[in-house]
Amino acid sequence: MVARQLQILRDDDVLRYPRLDTVIMVEKAVSRAGECPSKTSLWKSLPKKVMYQTFCTILDYLEYSNKIAVRDGLGTVTCVGTG
Repeated sequence: MVARQLQILRDDDVLRYPRLDTVIMVEKAVSRAGECPSKTSLWKSLPKKVMYQTFCTILDYLEYSNKIAVRDGLGTVTCVGTG
């Protein structure tokens, strides 16, 4: 994880930052799912529409805060934190 540059740390690439309610919505979706086969399937299962770039920014934040794990090779999203 140290070698990978997180998207949230690169201000020049982010067009819009997510609102808190959107971050909480994605976090709840991940915790309910437990493990998703791909980021795209998780994105499509969200109750409200979210831009994919914003969704990826949220996943980067959740991974940075050790609440989820994203396997780059497989794209699997797994909930690892309780908070």
